[in-house]
Amino acid sequence: MKVHRINRCAPLLFHMAGYFCSPDPNWIHLSRLLTDYELMVVVKGTLYIADGQREFTVKEGEYLLLAPGSDQHGYLHSQCEFFWVHFTDSELLLPQEMDPNSASFSDEIIAVPEHGVLNDTTVVWNQMRLLLKHHRLYDDPHIAAADTMVVLCLLQHQCLRERPASQSAVKKDDLQGKILDYLNWHIHENIRVSQVATHLGYNEKYLSTLFTAMTGESIKHYILVQKMEIAKRQLTNTNVPITAIAANMGFSDSHNFSTAFKKIVGMSPREYRKEYRE
Repeated sequence: MKVHRINRCAPLLFHMAGYFCSPDPNWIHLSRLLTDYELMVVVKGTLYIADGQREFTVKEGEYLLLAPGSDQHGYLHSQCEFFWVHFTDSELLLPQEMDPNSASFSDEIIAVPEHGVLNDTTVVWNQMRLLLKHHRLYDDPHIAAADTMVVLCLLQHQCLRERPASQSAVKKDDLQGKILDYLNWHIHENIRVSQVATHLGYNEKYLSTLFTAMTGESIKHYILVQKMEIAKRQLTNTNVPITAIAANMGFSDSHNFSTAFKKIVGMSPREYRKEYRE
């Protein structure tokens, strides 16, 4: 597998970032010659994209990192949503072909496989949200570059063989990770706690109590907060109608969605879009 190498000691130059939602099922990625790195982290659907040498199918929970000089183009219609960020490494290192399972960590080089599956989508997606939030609030390329570097380090740790962890730590985090993974994969649906409990084979009350003890919030509250985070991005970054956003988040109607949104965010979806629209 091709593994990109980025010098963590050399300045990273941030260019731009955002969150993209395909406007319709017939959308296809544009064709262009990349002059910088582009990282795409798919949140929903499937992205069909090529680099001139290989065609990639990037599914929900996966990412793709294309290097400068790539002949980037879509090869099939893609209905998807993804985070994206463009950046340049001031010391461009050539990628290497290596086995991700045998690659080792280095204090100088961040090694990121070209295409990978995230072990923990929550961590990476939240860091991408933080990058966009900081970029919107401060418009400081140095902060954005630091946030981008964190994302790349997370990808390295998730997609290359990680440093050994203690058995007790693995057991402690395993169930919480399974719950979060299931919730994140089904966040666009009308998820019920009973549905999560059945899927994982636990009693509903026991699972709810355990999750609250581990995270400090209930499963219901976590689901609602995550739905509203996605809704906020769509309100500020797209022209999707509020009724459509409500349906996309698994709500039966826009009234219930607006009530839930105001409960979590403190203002209505319409007010939020007017206040924070870029």
